[in-house]
Amino acid sequence: MQHLYASLFLLAIALPAQKAETKFDWQKRTTRIGYEALPVGEHSLAKLQVGALWRLGASHDSATLLASSPILVGDAWIAPGHYRIRLRRDSETKCVLVPEGAELASGGGSPVTIPGELGKPKQPAKKLAIELGKKGAAVVGNQPVELLVRFGGDEWRAELQILGHKTLPVGAGKLTAFSVPAARLEQGPVPIATLTIGKDGADTWNLILDKEVVRLVPWMLAPKTIDDAVEAPKGNTSEGKAVALDVPVAAELPALEVREASLQKGELRVVFACGSKVLECKLPDPRGKAGS
Repeated sequence: MQHLYASLFLLAIALPAQKAETKFDWQKRTTRIGYEALPVGEHSLAKLQVGALWRLGASHDSATLLASSPILVGDAWIAPGHYRIRLRRDSETKCVLVPEGAELASGGGSPVTIPGELGKPKQPAKKLAIELGKKGAAVVGNQPVELLVRFGGDEWRAELQILGHKTLPVGAGKLTAFSVPAARLEQGPVPIATLTIGKDGADTWNLILDKEVVRLVPWMLAPKTIDDAVEAPKGNTSEGKAVALDVPVAAELPALEVREASLQKGELRVVFACGSKVLECKLPDPRGKAGS
């Protein structure tokens, strides 16, 4: 089949290309895209067929997205983790960036894409260039960002939001809670926090809120090559309940605020407020008895 892997750029395979990356830091947490700075040949984004995927390079290695904070795209979420990415042509003027397995990183749901418009740059690019840049002022701690892909006489633009955060110590690790907008909190599954334990964050989970259920799901790991299968996050998971507490909120809160967090006696406990509610989440330590 054209394999949905576009035959686009096959003639450029013989051309030398260098590894490249773009990154965006927000509140000391980084969103990073690694790719191959492929020189422009006779092909272009405009020649990519509708329905086809481009690997954002020509080598056997994957282009990847590493998100240390959640990314909000319209009504969809990309939980923190490491993803293989590709660009898919959906129509004459529209492409989407596909972070493969993003739905698995949240414990289920529909596949997630980052939609954007295909157009012409002010100046042609001699090689593939991907950029992440600030777009306007932050809103309740969350920063709007523009994602730009340039290749030859074509460019693709998309918009997304990278969430702010607050970090608290919990047991032998730390919990980083994110500024989820109140209007989005009940549109689960929503990544509300990460739990990191061990030296240099050796073990990291996303805390996912899905209505009245909370789950700890290990971070996603991207396949190393374009041929490796996308797999669900590996490691221990944990599940518990989110319960509303009868605690007054002085004023309507526009985004999630963590109030308390602890990890002891084999249980993670998190209390947060959002909108006019205060919720308490309790679930087992994902390390099991080893973490007790």
